[in-house]
Amino acid sequence: MKKLTPEVIATILSLVRDCVPVSTAARSAGISYTTLKAWRARGRSEPDSIFGEFSAAIDEAVSEAEITMVRTVHGASRSDPKAAQWMLERTPTAFIVAPIAAVLAGLVYGASFVGQGLGSEQMYFLRATLTKLA
Repeated sequence: MKKLTPEVIATILSLVRDCVPVSTAARSAGISYTTLKAWRARGRSEPDSIFGEFSAAIDEAVSEAEITMVRTVHGASRSDPKAAQWMLERTPTAFIVAPIAAVLAGLVYGASFVGQGLGSEQMYFLRATLTKLA
């Protein structure tokens, strides 16, 4: 496995900021995408290490690239209706994920509420049984 050096970090971050996919940036820096994913996983478990700083920097670079792309398409949409149509066809993930997450959270809450109710009846039964034995 290649070492995470300042040169590798600079190459990857520069390319990602220029809207190059992370996997392609990794290969251009001479590392496999698998190695990059391993470094990022290590960064999540060691956030104060160089791997953690690298992982956070990649997230920031990806955000910068997305903002650049959106601004470019938005700017083009002022004179080209196809660019505006392209943007409108892309539904933001949050509009889809948020309601699904809310429903799932409600189901989990309901299941835990029912489970607590069942648990209390069983506890009362267990306490009554133990009282009779004592």
